[in-house]
Amino acid sequence: MIKSDSQYRLTQTRIEQFKLVLRNLSSDKQPRELVKIQRDAVTSLITDLEDELRIYETLKSGHFQLNTPETVRELRMALIQARIARDLSHKELADQTGLPVQEICRYEETDYDSVQLSKMKKIASALGIKSQLLEATRHKATSQEVVRRLASAGLASQFVVRRLLSHQPSLATTSSGEPKTALAYEAASIASRVFGWRMNDILDTKGETLTPVVPGVRFKMAASAALHRVHAYAAYARYLSLLVADACAHLPQASIPTDPLVLRHSVIAAHGSFTLRTLVKYIWELGVPVLGLDDPGAFHGACFREKGRNVIVLKQRSASESRWTFDLLHELWHAAQEPDQPERTVLEYGNETITEENGFIEERQAGQFAGAVLLKGQGNQLVKRCLEEAHYDLRQLKGAVARIAARENVRTADLANYIAFRLMARKQNWWGAAASLQPRTDPWNTVREVFFDKFDFSRISEPDREFLAQAIRPWESTAHV
Repeated sequence: MIKSDSQYRLTQTRIEQFKLVLRNLSSDKQPRELVKIQRDAVTSLITDLEDELRIYETLKSGHFQLNTPETVRELRMALIQARIARDLSHKELADQTGLPVQEICRYEETDYDSVQLSKMKKIASALGIKSQLLEATRHKATSQEVVRRLASAGLASQFVVRRLLSHQPSLATTSSGEPKTALAYEAASIASRVFGWRMNDILDTKGETLTPVVPGVRFKMAASAALHRVHAYAAYARYLSLLVADACAHLPQASIPTDPLVLRHSVIAAHGSFTLRTLVKYIWELGVPVLGLDDPGAFHGACFREKGRNVIVLKQRSASESRWTFDLLHELWHAAQEPDQPERTVLEYGNETITEENGFIEERQAGQFAGAVLLKGQGNQLVKRCLEEAHYDLRQLKGAVARIAARENVRTADLANYIAFRLMARKQNWWGAAASLQPRTDPWNTVREVFFDKFDFSRISEPDREFLAQAIRPWESTAHV
């Protein structure tokens, strides 16, 4: 971020230097592919630096619209931007706040990292910055207390640490005797934005239990499900789906084929084969973004429709590509239903028997659709033949599935998954056996790679851009606090 006229001039010089590097790049002595990578990298640097120039120019003009900061990170940037926009020198700001000018300079050099909230509040007041974050500083809740409060609302402590908090462990410490509340404010401000709770209610650790709400949701889950956890994660997933839907509003939408063979042939015609990767690409081309998450628990799949735009969320830890493909087709069926309804949400929970009869009908149709696509329209016939060959003895079913899949030229994993789905309706759990017939791959990464290829992160602003990026990182890589 450019903070002074001298940095502005230095940035201009750097841009000219990079442009010279770009002009001198040649494929005469290097492979063409390597030169392209180098060109793309330098062009990206130039674009970023030019964006910084434009932001600084707009700030200096006084026409910059400062957004109300909602997180500690946003507050830090707002303090610097507001000083520039109000055309104040470091000394003038120091005089208004009563703080030493050297202290103000040091704060900006580190982007206000590790600065106490009480000091930032004083500077914000001088700059005319108002924020719910600052108004909530009367609460002295610790980060541990806030995490426990969010856990009571269904958000596991590991989820709060790995998905809600930004990578700023220094926020947990202070250089004086001030209570260690900065991280608590960060967690509360993010939770407020995502779940719609008032920040003061989150920080009031003795207040009423926070209740997550997902408007219009239809849960299809077993009665044994931990509802408060599912509701909480559903609210989080819905927030992500809203970000994705808004950023993809420019994508054209096409009708979703509901004939299994038409869909299968359409995917093959568009991409040459039928795999999880080609299916995800094809669904994106229908105008339906597909978001894959790596978090444990809660639900396995969801279809959110907001303002007429479907977003499919897949979330499970299975390493079976067949299982992910089945679930994706299952959600695609839901996405095709009631197309005239602008808002529609359905979530799937686990492998257990559906207990709501009205929900079971659509679930059965969605599963049969997925099986028909994967098994080339022969799903029901193949299930019957497998059961007959196994003499209706589940102990012999694995062998029968493998033999019939080979004879009929369908994938064993696909047939096993569909049989497990069909047996679920009979209250017979065959998912464990079906899992043993699945080759281990990395389906989550496949969905993620297509997402990065199709999604334009520039269409959402900070902090949501970083929040979404954090949401789709591997679960194990996000233990940062």
